[in-house]
Amino acid sequence: MFLHLGGDFIIPSDQVIGVFDIKTAKAVSTREFLKQTHSRNMHVNVANDQIPKAFVVTNDKIYLSAIAGATLRRRSNFLSKTKFT
Repeated sequence: MFLHLGGDFIIPSDQVIGVFDIKTAKAVSTREFLKQTHSRNMHVNVANDQIPKAFVVTNDKIYLSAIAGATLRRRSNFLSKTKFT
């Protein structure tokens, strides 16, 4: 399964470690994490010219998305509960 992050960008849902609202970036530990991952060129901005509302953490990248974190979490929960027969 895949998770749509906005625009034409999707990632495999099994790579998703967590989906977070950008508002959590106010916490010191979160800001430090984002600074470190940014300095390591791990950020991928899929929000294009929009203000990011969420970030998605995977094993090797941090994706900045213009889609709200709650929406992305709902999408990822739907995908994890979907069973095909």
